[in-house]
Amino acid sequence: MKEKELKKKVFEWDTESWSKSFELWDEALKNINPGKALELGGRRGGPSLYLASKGFDVLCTDINKDFLDQARAFHEKENVSDRVKYESLDALNIHYENEFDVVIFKSILGGIDRDNKEYKESHKKILKEIHKALKPGGYLLFAENLMGSKLHLTAREKLRKWGDTWRYLDHRDLGEYFEPFSQVKIKRGGFAGAFGLNESMKNAFGKIDGLLLNSITPKSWKYIAYGYAKK
Repeated sequence: MKEKELKKKVFEWDTESWSKSFELWDEALKNINPGKALELGGRRGGPSLYLASKGFDVLCTDINKDFLDQARAFHEKENVSDRVKYESLDALNIHYENEFDVVIFKSILGGIDRDNKEYKESHKKILKEIHKALKPGGYLLFAENLMGSKLHLTAREKLRKWGDTWRYLDHRDLGEYFEPFSQVKIKRGGFAGAFGLNESMKNAFGKIDGLLLNSITPKSWKYIAYGYAKK
C-alpha cells in the first residue's frame, strides 16, 4: 500500500495535518522488530492497520464493542485481518503487563472522563497503564488533540457538537503526562488545518501549515501533538 493511501486510511480526517505523525512513528519503529502491538480506542482501527502493515500482530481494542465490529470489517477489507485480534478494553484498566512491543492510540484522551473535573488524573493514569502494558524497551506511539489557540477553542464550541465537552490537552501538561517513560519525543503541529469546512479545505490549509505556519506560530497555538515514548 502506498504511504499516501495508508495515511488516509489511518487518520480518515484532516489527513494532511495528522499524518505528520508518521514521521516520528516510523522513526520509533526503526528501533524495534515487529512483534505484539496494542491499539487503544480503536474505533475503526486505523492505527491497527498501520502496525499490521509494518508486520505487527495487533490487538485492536475499544470499550465500545460496536466499534470493534466496524474495525473488524475494515481490516477484512484491507486484507490484514490475519494480523489483528479484537477485545473490549478500558484504557483506564489495562490488564496486561510487560506484554506489548508497541502501544498506539490517536485522539482518545479528550473523550475519557470528560464529565470529571479530575480528568487530568485519568489521562495520567492511562499513560501509567500503557507503561505497565509495554515490554521493557517498548514504545508508545500517539497522536492527540491539543487546546490550540483561543480561536480554535471558540470555533470548536460553535461548530462541533462535542466541542464544549471534549477535554483538549494543554501542551504544557505533556511533560507531566509522560513522566513514567525513559525517552520521549513530541512534536506539535497544525494551525489553519482545523478551520477547513471539509476534508479538501482541511488538507489545503494543512499544506499551508506545513510550508509556513507550523514554523512561525507558537506551541500554544498548535492543535495536534504526536510522537513516541519509550519504556
